[in-house]
Amino acid sequence: MADVYGNAHVSLAASHSTDSNGGLFPKRPASSRGRPTLIRFPTSPEWDLPYHDFQLVEHNFWNNRVEDAPLNTRGWVVQERILAPRTIHFGFDQPLFECRETRLSQTRVDLSIGQSYRRLILPARARFDRRPRAFAKYWAAVVQYYTGRELSFGSDRPVAIAGIARALQATGAKKVRYIAGMWSTRLLRWLLWETEGGEVQENYRAPSWSWLAVGGRVFYETDLIQGYRYLKTGVHARVVGWKVVTGDGTAFGLMTAGFLQLRVVLIPVRIEDKGGKFEAALRKDSMVGTGLGEWILEGDLSWSWDADLDESIVRRNSRASGRIFAIPVMEMTPTKGSEDACLYALVIERVDIRGQNDVYQRVGILSVFGTTREAKKDEVLGYDKTVVRLI
Repeated sequence: MADVYGNAHVSLAASHSTDSNGGLFPKRPASSRGRPTLIRFPTSPEWDLPYHDFQLVEHNFWNNRVEDAPLNTRGWVVQERILAPRTIHFGFDQPLFECRETRLSQTRVDLSIGQSYRRLILPARARFDRRPRAFAKYWAAVVQYYTGRELSFGSDRPVAIAGIARALQATGAKKVRYIAGMWSTRLLRWLLWETEGGEVQENYRAPSWSWLAVGGRVFYETDLIQGYRYLKTGVHARVVGWKVVTGDGTAFGLMTAGFLQLRVVLIPVRIEDKGGKFEAALRKDSMVGTGLGEWILEGDLSWSWDADLDESIVRRNSRASGRIFAIPVMEMTPTKGSEDACLYALVIERVDIRGQNDVYQRVGILSVFGTTREAKKDEVLGYDKTVVRLI
């Protein structure tokens, strides 16, 4: 279907319909709610004219008819809409047109006012291999938009976006490998996703380090994923190897297994039950070594869990068990003048597999925002690096 919509001249979308029985032409209201209204206001004496005409339009005009329409709440529709070069949306009161260059409607021509999301239609000649920042920005926006939509079956999450990934490689990202919803270029950055409303999936659909493995809306920090020039980035982890197994043998098929090997520093994390509220803490609260022990970052710890903490996690990860760790991945610091910094780390949990002590799964992400200072001798953490396998 991705090829069908991607090669179409124009797509017709019954955006207002809640199911396949709605058709393109609903019973429209007698009054056209979307028609602009002109209001004339008097001006000040300094103006050349004694009055000025203002145009009053409906708030969230486009969102009410397209973005929030029943059809566009469905996850499967995302790739059909992004890949189609042109779409005519049949809304509840009028048709609307969308392409790579503009948006038009029957009652309003200029739809630049109040646009609430970045246009995501795939460019016709996207040379993303020469523009890594543009590529990262685009895919991060696609992921956030896609994961905000609904799927009847959670198992469809990896395949309902695969058509967009295929198209990206065909239009300029041929040298970049697709890895479980992420990309081989800047892979460490792609690992640092966060989720809202995450939930544990009963059936396997992707490795734990991939956002495809969780439910809920997924997003990336813009500065982190794009890597702005004014930010200095320090890397604390190294990718050793990875493998993803799919049913059809391609990178875009249904996944049956996968792993990622990283060379990292393991920092113990404890999870405690404080009156029914579960909290996590490092062995040294609010103090994390960065720069491999040369600097200390003092600031607030921000924990983001891929699913809600529950009693079972607390039982598995008492203070004595040593099953949960934070692994620093990278830090960002301004290049001039400021001592502010941010450290990003994955939170992982050891998996019980007989004869293997280096197997873990991702359970969240830790961000530390604060200021850096030179470390004292007794503050250097001194952790050794080791290779972990994330599944």
